[in-house]
Amino acid sequence: MLAHWLQQRGEPLNARERLLLVRRFGLDGQVPQTLDALIAPLGVTTRERVRQIDSQALRKLQLPTERRALRAKLDQLAQWGE
Repeated sequence: MLAHWLQQRGEPLNARERLLLVRRFGLDGQVPQTLDALIAPLGVTTRERVRQIDSQALRKLQLPTERRALRAKLDQLAQWGE
């Protein structure tokens, strides 16, 4: 559900950043993947590059507008689970 929300948001995340967050944190219901496991799916050659993309994506989600939207979605999911 959160993975679908990230896909719909589009900006500020690009497709690579969305893929990384979904797989890194298991937002698609799968087991979270390590940085090393994400090298091939992201089309990069080093773990460091995966880490850089991860950091960039998380920084983008910390923007005030994105933080509010994410908080609202998490609250909605929490209420749905009750």
